[in-house]
Amino acid sequence: SFSASNTTFTLKIKNQSDSAWSNTEIQLVDYSNKAVSLCPDNEVVVNPSETKRITYSSCNGDRGLFRLKNSYPSKAAFKEDALFLCGKEWELTVGGETFTFYTDI
Repeated sequence: SFSASNTTFTLKIKNQSDSAWSNTEIQLVDYSNKAVSLCPDNEVVVNPSETKRITYSSCNGDRGLFRLKNSYPSKAAFKEDALFLCGKEWELTVGGETFTFYTDI
């Protein structure tokens, strides 16, 4: 499972494979095939049968996730800037498996 905001992307993952998985093996791509670089807060290895919660931030320090700013002066300013996210398709690839989801504000 996962949750996200304009500053962080948190992934709760259970490794059901027979080999360890590193949290650097992740990619977020929008429908137009533009990738968003996600950087883990720290390096984590998830061993087989383990469940861990991993938090990522934008690798681009001056921009947040989903092409939004890191902060906004008000909730109204955030909603105005994030309007393009309604119903936008994204693909999250984790350890070679791809999951499609849609954003909403």
